[in-house]
Amino acid sequence: MADELLKAPLETQAVIAKGEQAIKAAGMQADELFICDALTLTEVTSETEEAVILVAAFLGSVRLIDNTVVKLA
Repeated sequence: MADELLKAPLETQAVIAKGEQAIKAAGMQADELFICDALTLTEVTSETEEAVILVAAFLGSVRLIDNTVVKLA
């Protein structure tokens, strides 16, 4: 997802959709998936320097949570 976000930083909904597909293909169920400004936790804009990808997914009955920061500028 980070690579996709670097290619199109303002297309967060498309990146999220691809991420949900990847999670499903890995045999998990996406619970929550967000991409937002890493400093303000608001929508990514053309001024955003760092974004954060926040993911929660189920693998069976286990809920996995992860995040990663992506430098856009």
